[in-house]
Amino acid sequence: KAVVDSLVPYANIVTVVMMAGEELMRLRFEDLVYPVGQWQMTESQYVFADGFVVAMTESGDTEIELCALGTPADIGITEPTELIIERQNAINSLSQQRQATFKQYVVSKGVESSRILLCAPKIDSDPHASPRLSFE
Repeated sequence: KAVVDSLVPYANIVTVVMMAGEELMRLRFEDLVYPVGQWQMTESQYVFADGFVVAMTESGDTEIELCALGTPADIGITEPTELIIERQNAINSLSQQRQATFKQYVVSKGVESSRILLCAPKIDSDPHASPRLSFE
């Protein structure tokens, strides 16, 4: 019994260390910012995407959730109170185009489509927010 009692705390430490180790090994990407109203990729976004492809290729079977965040400015709205449903749909449509274009590009470069999970687009109504893709 004394041996078992002494092993229990050690097992808890190993679990914590393993969880911390997994967290350290997790891929992290900065947000990919887009110019307001634009869904096509720019030269700097292609550079980012190429780095993304290299990281995904080297990471084995890691999956990434790709989330698009649009802003009211994407469709010329300066006051978030003007976000009626049709305008929200327009912002989300633009965000989906950003997601699709990015995913299509990295898949064409060899990343398996199944490793890039798309989430529903969101709207960031902060007046200082930039349209972007985020990676989780």
